[in-house]
Amino acid sequence: MPNRQPLHEAIRIAADPLAVLQRIVQEALVLLPQADGASLEVRRDTDVLEYLAAAGTLASHVGLRLSVQGSFSGLSLRTGRVEVCRDALADPRVDRMAVLATGVRSMLCVPLSD
Repeated sequence: MPNRQPLHEAIRIAADPLAVLQRIVQEALVLLPQADGASLEVRRDTDVLEYLAAAGTLASHVGLRLSVQGSFSGLSLRTGRVEVCRDALADPRVDRMAVLATGVRSMLCVPLSD
């Protein structure tokens, strides 16, 4: 009889939306080997984004809340475009307090929709 454990694990993960999102951010680090952190943010209301899943250096920041109007990821959401920030300490488009809290130095933000 074949080992059913991998199938059972896949079904368990698929049934848990947070586990799926966590897997996405972990795979982002595989796809972008030069990245040391990844996060997936969701829009909680009109002006708030929240880290729902994170991996690497950002793993401890799940729950972090950012303004849609005052953050770099909010900019990506508002424009509907992929946005690149090469130096988060010098870029006026970023939320400086969030950058200092997370230690992020550069970002690639990709807006996703359901």
